[in-house]
Order: sequence, then C-alpha cells, then structure tokens
Amino acid sequence: MAELTFTITTFTAGLCFVIVGAIFLKYPPKKINPFVGYRTRLSMRNQQTWDEGNRYSNKLMMRLGAALVLAGIVFYFIPLDPMAGTIAGVLTVVAAAVLLLYLTEKHLRSLFDEEGNSIQKGQL
Repeated sequence: MAELTFTITTFTAGLCFVIVGAIFLKYPPKKINPFVGYRTRLSMRNQQTWDEGNRYSNKLMMRLGAALVLAGIVFYFIPLDPMAGTIAGVLTVVAAAVLLLYLTEKHLRSLFDEEGNSIQKGQL
C-alpha cells in the first residue's frame, strides 16, 4: 500500500488553499488592515494595490490548492518511505506558498511602481 503522509499533507493543505481562496475571492477584505488579506509592503501601498493583490492572490491560491490536491491524489499510488513522504509533502506545500507570494508580487510589480502608482502600458 502507498505511503499516505505525502497524500494527506498535500491533499489537506490543497483543500485549505482552495477553501480559503474561494472565501476571500467571494468576500475580499474591503479595507487595508493588518489582520486579514494578502498583506505585503506593495499590496498595502493604497486601496488599488490592496484590491488587486487580494484578487490575484486568491485566484492563484485556488489554482495552487487544486494542484496540491491533484498531487496528493496522484502520489497516493506511488510508494514512498514514510519520512520521505512527510518531508516531500511539507516541502511541496511550502513551495506552493512561496510561489503564491512570488507570483503575486511579480504581478503587482507589473502593474504598479514601488509607490503604488499604476504603470501605464507603453510608458517608459
């Protein structure tokens, strides 16, 4: 029988990503706050960066969550050593979280300068 630690770790974390992403996509935080939402220096510059950062990150979180769930299902059929499964599962979830931050910041930087002003297409 396949080792379940990777499957349980990625499937559970992926399901959490999908649920949280869906909730915050439907009910995004309205105002910039220090408690809830996608909170980075750039996303908290102004309301426009806040709204876009939260919109983009929640959609991406749902996609990454779906990928984690799928990985959990696929790796259910691949035998892994229990310790290797645990380590691989945790590293996969951490990699998804880091990717979420990286891609969201990259997206925000493509739309806004460091002060949070919108960058016009074609502007030098």
